[in-house]
Amino acid sequence: MKDEINSQPVKHVIEHIKKQISERQILPGERLPSERKLSELLKVSRSHVREALQKLELYGIVKHILRVEQWYPNSPKTSWIL
Repeated sequence: MKDEINSQPVKHVIEHIKKQISERQILPGERLPSERKLSELLKVSRSHVREALQKLELYGIVKHILRVEQWYPNSPKTSWIL
């Protein structure tokens, strides 16, 4: 039951980022907003944002570049794997 409650904020973050990418408001190679900014914008905890970004990376939608500690969208895909 707790997982269902916690997954809603994560799903909200994932859907927001996917929409931003699909509407080309964030282009491949551009930095995503920081975890802090996303958490403030979407009114979720940073841990939810972090989990969402990790899932998006797993699905190949974004990639994390460790040297600069930022998240970047990958090239747009024709269909999302979520």
